[in-house]
Amino acid sequence: MQTIGMYRNVDSLGRIVIPMEIRKSLNIKTGDPLEIYSDNKGRIIFKKNSPLELYAKTIVDGLAETVKNDVIIVDGYKIIAVSNGLESDLDGHSITNELHAAINKISIADSRKQNRNYIKIIDNELLQYKDQLIRPVSVKGNVIGAIIILTKEWINISKYEDILNLSCSFITKQYYN
Repeated sequence: MQTIGMYRNVDSLGRIVIPMEIRKSLNIKTGDPLEIYSDNKGRIIFKKNSPLELYAKTIVDGLAETVKNDVIIVDGYKIIAVSNGLESDLDGHSITNELHAAINKISIADSRKQNRNYIKIIDNELLQYKDQLIRPVSVKGNVIGAIIILTKEWINISKYEDILNLSCSFITKQYYN
């Protein structure tokens, strides 16, 4: 990612406008939560956190145990949690452009009609899976990530639909709290 530096003035209410170029490069949208803190060098740091990150590890481990398959949660750009059966070095890897596009194309209503071809999670993927169920997590109509169940055999999607809906609903409700 290219470093972008600009000057902005603080207004009378203490607000600073984040330049459009930075918002675009970091995919910051209106209403996105940002963590703000300072360091010991006098810098103010804005960090974009995914609301998925708060509960991701708990959710993937619980889902993996329930569905008896590996589970990954992505925030739309990178892997933020993997179940215990997967290598933890996948955490933080950028996802493929193909997966990013698929997450944003699949709506809640038509997730059952997704393309049945396996979509690579990361470039140079060595994982040996035949099928996956990709369930976008949406907040106020914006896709903020996805929960992905990976299987070594073809899966019956309806078998996992309720548990995925419950997990996505939990994440959405936590986003507002």
